[in-house]
Amino acid sequence: MRILQINVVYGQGSTGHIVEALHREFLKRGQESYVLFGRGPKACENNIIRASYLWEAKLWRFIGLFTGNLYGGVPLSTAHIKHLIKKIHPDVVHLHSINGNMVNVYSLLRWLKKRSIKTVITHHSEFMFTGGCGFAMCDKWKSQCEHCPHKREVFGKYSRDRSLSNWSRFQKAFGQFQKLENVYVSPWLQAEGGLSPLLPKSPSLTILNPIDTTIFNDQSITALPAALLGKSYIFFPVSNFLAGNKGTNLLEPVAQALEKNNLSLAVAGAPLNYVFPSKNIINLGFISSPLEMANIYKHAKCTLLISKVESFSMPVAESLCCGVPVVGFNAGGPESFAPKEASLFVPQGDLHGLIDGVVRFSKEPLKANYSKMFDPDLIAGQYLDVYQNLS
Repeated sequence: MRILQINVVYGQGSTGHIVEALHREFLKRGQESYVLFGRGPKACENNIIRASYLWEAKLWRFIGLFTGNLYGGVPLSTAHIKHLIKKIHPDVVHLHSINGNMVNVYSLLRWLKKRSIKTVITHHSEFMFTGGCGFAMCDKWKSQCEHCPHKREVFGKYSRDRSLSNWSRFQKAFGQFQKLENVYVSPWLQAEGGLSPLLPKSPSLTILNPIDTTIFNDQSITALPAALLGKSYIFFPVSNFLAGNKGTNLLEPVAQALEKNNLSLAVAGAPLNYVFPSKNIINLGFISSPLEMANIYKHAKCTLLISKVESFSMPVAESLCCGVPVVGFNAGGPESFAPKEASLFVPQGDLHGLIDGVVRFSKEPLKANYSKMFDPDLIAGQYLDVYQNLS
């Protein structure tokens, strides 16, 4: 089978690593696998192609700040991607996160539909069934997005409100799309997608994201950073420290509460020069090595999640693979797949419940890891079943 995955990045970021893992598993199984991606350095591997023009992406990002046209620009990159699809002639096109001015999303969907190309969409967020939100900020998308009450957060301070236009264009793109399968990365996100009037009401399913279990497991590999030696710590990894969704404004009160229980808070992902007021916060900066990240998980008492919304959360999955429990606020995706014996999620803002859970798990370490849930071989097999069953 000739498989083509399309994603904004490859081999970096959460979705880039997911696409890379699937690509490698498909090759192991003797499949003919290709990837088109939009941003980042040119890949040096066969069948991995940077398909978008970076200068055009930057131009349309600037245009989008004023027009609110988040997903409908980059005509040259879009034409190039369509040309490459025709050249590769895949049996199935698998779309991941194709935002970020990589391609005109509406045009690509209509083009795939018109040519009856078998298409699978993995929804990593909610942007394809709302008027523009990566994470839905209100309930308007369940009927029709318009007059966005969160225009500034979604489109920008100086932009037009394009929520109705974006919503309507997705409606036209998805309408009568016969050879389409929607896949979601968590049961919670699948339930959200099922409420959307935009997406076809054909059967959908959840497939969890793959994790590199040769690295993220319960076997120690490398030494801990010097700042963590001899410490009993709670680990807080964050991909985008400055994003308001990640709950980083609560790190100070959390750290103060942990200090009373002789626990430190280790933070990975903050700028290295960022100064936390609390001396109980250990700033590890950005950690690029997966091996180092895995070892920090393995020696933590538990992993902390204080995001407002997460469709999946790679740190939750990585922690479970390392045999380390997770404690966090209810965020949607994570509590819908994390085993109850290995996790505790409390209502948003319940710091008392959060700290109680952390203290309890710090005294009762897990006796198992959950790497089988996220095994790349298993998940690649699930996707191959989807491809083969899509008629």
